[in-house]
Amino acid sequence: MKTERTKITAVASLLASAIIIGFSYVVLKIGLKYASPFTVLIDRLVIAVLVIFLLKKTGVIAIDKISKEQKVKLFFLSALYPIAFFLFQNFGIKHITASEASIIYSLIPILTTIASAIVLKEKTTLLQKFGILLSFGGMAYISFRSFNGFSDSATGYVLIFCSLLSMVFYYVFLKKSIAQISPVSITYYLVLFAVLSSVVVYLGWELISFQTLPDLHRLENSSYILAIPYLGILSTLGTSLLTSIGIKKLSAVQTSIFSNISPFFGILAGVLIMGDVLRTYQIIGAVFIFTGMFISLKYSTKNTATL
Repeated sequence: MKTERTKITAVASLLASAIIIGFSYVVLKIGLKYASPFTVLIDRLVIAVLVIFLLKKTGVIAIDKISKEQKVKLFFLSALYPIAFFLFQNFGIKHITASEASIIYSLIPILTTIASAIVLKEKTTLLQKFGILLSFGGMAYISFRSFNGFSDSATGYVLIFCSLLSMVFYYVFLKKSIAQISPVSITYYLVLFAVLSSVVVYLGWELISFQTLPDLHRLENSSYILAIPYLGILSTLGTSLLTSIGIKKLSAVQTSIFSNISPFFGILAGVLIMGDVLRTYQIIGAVFIFTGMFISLKYSTKNTATL
């Protein structure tokens, strides 16, 4: 019973993470209207680290003491997520459409399956592979139906693909590194290392650009002020914690399959926030995505969690 409850917690955590990421697509678009991609990244990381420091100082959370070797591993993990993933995403989304980005991101479970087989020696059943492909097909169907032609920017495709690779390797190496560390501690060190390294680079860039002080005009806009806490607290801090909780009990492949439902929740965010219309083909695609996700989670190998 306890094991079953743990599995349900893992799935619920990853589902919550997917919803947060889906809604962040719309919020990120708002933030990028008022600041550069790198500035948005820095602001969200600073908010995230301030919140987790506050939680630690007030005793709400306890942080594990970890070895120097573990710190090095988490430092390199922080370079993949949140730094590389969000930085490539922020720059890439300015050059191509959300539909094009969704098509690329839908490859995450497929590439994670390959990477985890090589690095982690994870095995997947035939039905699990079918579920992954079914989920990919659902996301691809939605994306192609809303497709309005290719963008002219090859740079945008490369940047989003680099963002995708960052997430794939993050899933794989996170699974390899977290055995003895609590999810809260993983999140704490990832965010801490990410903000320290990013702020140094950011301040250096500002000096190279001959700006004695960073431009703070973005903070005068109420939309930006509302967007950054969501991106920092929920989309950065929250998703990092929820993913760590999920991947402790599920395989890297099972964890990655949730990335395909984030774009659908992004569509729902557009409907609820931007007044977009929910199309029939989007509902059909979502059925394929969720069915594929269920099959992938249900029919896994014995050495990974099943529902």
